[in-house]
Amino acid sequence: MTARFRRAMPFDAPALLTVRAATRENPFSIEALAAAGVDAASVASGLEAGKLAGWVSETEPGTIAGFCLADIPAGELWVLAVLPSHEGRGFGRELLARTEQLLWQAGHTSVWLWTSPDPNLRARRIYLAAGWRESEVRDGQLFMRKQRA
Repeated sequence: MTARFRRAMPFDAPALLTVRAATRENPFSIEALAAAGVDAASVASGLEAGKLAGWVSETEPGTIAGFCLADIPAGELWVLAVLPSHEGRGFGRELLARTEQLLWQAGHTSVWLWTSPDPNLRARRIYLAAGWRESEVRDGQLFMRKQRA
């Protein structure tokens, strides 16, 4: 199955949260996201204002299989999520690469993310393969950095 990649738009926000809540590894329920201040309105607002930017993969128009968003002003890769039924097809790698480009285009020379320190999680392996380097573990989270090539 192939995917179409396009920029994330404010109207995607509810679907993005649904994908995030459905991830197999490191899942967050919609309720847990809301408790952390992340809901459809805040994501849509962030995308509208340009604070958040990223890409989605669609397997058919309107059906989001994965997405990646960055907090552009902070230089942070914010989230990479792919539905379990679409893992292993390269969607995550492509979404990551496209979203990294948005951070470089914004002028960042070093960007960061945090993820689980569990070495068995796919996300960590994807980030390492894409050139991210482990920085430190703080408050139970692994911080990773990537320098612009």
